[in-house]
Amino acid sequence: MRRYATAPRSTFEELFEHAQTGTVTLATAEYPPLRTEREGEVTLSIGSTGAMIVHVTPGACSAEEFRLRLLFETGTCVFSTPTDLWDFWTGPVAEAFGLEGRAVESNPRSDDSPPTASLIAHLATPKATNVAEPDAESEAEAVSAPEPLLNVAALTLQLARVIHAQEPALERVASPVVAQLTKRHPDRPGSVLLIGPTGVGKTATITTLPNALRALGRPAAHLYRVDCGALTDSIHLTRLLGSPPGYSGHSPTTPFLDALLQPDCVLLLDEVDRAHSDLHDLLIGLLDSGRLIRPGGATLDVPHAFVAMTTNVASEELADRLSRTPNEDRWAVQRVCAEHLRSSGFAADLVARIGAFAVYEELDAAEPRRRATETAIFALASEYGLDVAEVDPVVVDVVLDIAGDLGTEGLRGLQHAARELLAGAFGGVAGDGPRRRIVIDTGPPLAVRRVAAARRVAGEAPEAG
Repeated sequence: MRRYATAPRSTFEELFEHAQTGTVTLATAEYPPLRTEREGEVTLSIGSTGAMIVHVTPGACSAEEFRLRLLFETGTCVFSTPTDLWDFWTGPVAEAFGLEGRAVESNPRSDDSPPTASLIAHLATPKATNVAEPDAESEAEAVSAPEPLLNVAALTLQLARVIHAQEPALERVASPVVAQLTKRHPDRPGSVLLIGPTGVGKTATITTLPNALRALGRPAAHLYRVDCGALTDSIHLTRLLGSPPGYSGHSPTTPFLDALLQPDCVLLLDEVDRAHSDLHDLLIGLLDSGRLIRPGGATLDVPHAFVAMTTNVASEELADRLSRTPNEDRWAVQRVCAEHLRSSGFAADLVARIGAFAVYEELDAAEPRRRATETAIFALASEYGLDVAEVDPVVVDVVLDIAGDLGTEGLRGLQHAARELLAGAFGGVAGDGPRRRIVIDTGPPLAVRRVAAARRVAGEAPEAG
């Protein structure tokens, strides 16, 4: 491991490519001094999500850095991109060896830099554990196979284009989504619970998810949203599952069931804490076995679905508890969230079956709020078939002032303020046909004008349409 601690990024990019053909092994690697055993095996393989999985011989480790301790104590750690692996190896691993790490990157390699070819050659050939040797044609296809579009880093980036200043939470949403949708034969649905105060982007994250997935090569991705505030009585569940045979309104299927049967279905249960406990019982069965039992007794198998739930229950108390928990200690965060939900009245059986928790924070900082305001303006314009060429800072300031005057909070408040200011003006220039490009004149009075579709020279005034 020491040999890689000062390697350039290109070495780790080639490691990712090399591992595409199978597991590669470094048989007698030198472990850092924080391990009792100073030598052992290191193996690298590519998982189903396209991430690199690094395995070492597990054992006692005195490291304070979370991922270093996770790798050596459990024997496994996952790295989503070559840069992620490079950061780890030339950062925490190099420090554990007492090295500077972080090789200088430049096209002409210095004489002191470890040559990439010799490092890659130092890895043993791919293991062939009970697997037949591939022929030359299949081996060539494996080497040239492109990296999967759908991976955690790519999906997080897509979501972050719309949801600002919530990157840790977005990564926690993206991880179980990718893990579920890349399975070939899932046994049960994947799941995540999004926790945080109102108006910080929880619901918007999931409503954005199908578009993000489509951008990454999942064209069948679609959303079915359930407002759990409308399911406060047991009888309300018939809206989802249908009435039993012989009862008024009985039908062999419902829109809810039809949606779940489609591939790449994302089920959003918004404000799940407000629903009747019968829905929680239904969720336990769904998350446990991937099955739904209809009132007539028929069973519906939907193990391929992904279930997302939101809640803002006691979010201030949770934020206070998490302030004493290191954010990078993922397992500690998971534990605190689970304890918080159980103490807030969630059924313990349901909490135990939720795959991941994504914690959203208040949008207190000025810059994230400004970026969220711009996103709200762009989204509103899109509803009218309009593309905003640019957003004047004055318009952003006015929307923020309106949100403050209305006493509305978070992303939802910014969306409401944008409607108050701009809906009438957008409606005045909207029309049928192709999307129209516009600019917003701050005035006074504020006005919206169409601009020519042709590319404008920088600094040139927009042409009125």
